[in-house]
Amino acid sequence: MKKLGQLAADDRKALGQKINKAKEQIQELLDKKSKILEEKELNKDKLEKLIVSLISDDSKLQKMSNNAKSFAQTNAAQILADKAIELVK
Repeated sequence: MKKLGQLAADDRKALGQKINKAKEQIQELLDKKSKILEEKELNKDKLEKLIVSLISDDSKLQKMSNNAKSFAQTNAAQILADKAIELVK
């Protein structure tokens, strides 16, 4: 981090963005870890409250949607079709 100031402005900005992204990911992991319910603690009432809290919070739903889209293979059908055509040739 001390050498960050010695980088060119564009490099410093790019590295700073990567560092911030890493910080966000670490924080998200910590948040998730703190919310994980131990199996022995899981019961119908707690599960119901968790589900209701998730589905009633539009920002959480949007975040979950964005996260799911970030790792989705949106062109999976095309990839499968291309591979099938390659196999037939």
